[in-house]
Amino acid sequence: MFKPLIKKVRENSNNPSILPENNSDEITENSSKDNKNSLEHENSSSIHTHRRSDSNIQQSLRNEPRSSSTSHEAENKDELVKSLSDMFSPYSEEPVSINNYMRILKSWIDSKEEILRQKDDTIQRLMQETLHLQNEMTILRSQVTDLQNLKEKNTSDNSAKVPYLQKQIDTLRSDNENLKLTIKSLRIQLSDVESDKKTENERHEIEIQNLKQALIERDSIIEQQDKRLLIDHETRAIQTDEDQSFVQVLAEPDVDTISKLQAELDDKNRVR
Repeated sequence: MFKPLIKKVRENSNNPSILPENNSDEITENSSKDNKNSLEHENSSSIHTHRRSDSNIQQSLRNEPRSSSTSHEAENKDELVKSLSDMFSPYSEEPVSINNYMRILKSWIDSKEEILRQKDDTIQRLMQETLHLQNEMTILRSQVTDLQNLKEKNTSDNSAKVPYLQKQIDTLRSDNENLKLTIKSLRIQLSDVESDKKTENERHEIEIQNLKQALIERDSIIEQQDKRLLIDHETRAIQTDEDQSFVQVLAEPDVDTISKLQAELDDKNRVR
């Protein structure tokens, strides 16, 4: 009755030689408890990882880019776009701009979160299969014990049934050994999934830190541009005041010059 289950485990496993016919290793009750505790710990760690990742997404989305219309800011904006385009070139075929920067960032984070959710689903599935196989193994042990007790009690009266019972015992033992190997393989798969998830989380954290640093540098550039614009505005205001003073001086009448001109005009009139 365990052949379909063993066949299913073979098909789902990446290792084609996952289930040899016999193995003499014994699995104790303590190892089953340790495995269950380890799987529960991994599930809890996965939940905390999602919460940290959600917090990082919310913090990144609060850093909205500011826009400006001056020529200096346009040049720095082009440099920033080129930097972001180089950073996101593995994830997008279109050139990155400030306007769609946060959209691409959120899409990239969502894809990483989807990968982590798939890893968690795999862990849950493997946990359920492991628990199911452990229960089956316990049942098999109980059946083997019952058959052995029955054999000892009825040896004299049921000598004709001994070969049949012995065959059943051998079959159950073989299935039990195969289940042990299956559990061992599932543990290896759980370890591989855990390692992949840990590596993915570390890479995810590094990339998030790089993106945060890029945002900080961009904000610093924008702040410097704002200061430069403020200084230019103040300089223009001072220059405007000086120009107005010069025009006002030119507009004021020169009394001496007017007197000289009037005297010359009077002389000309007298000559006539």
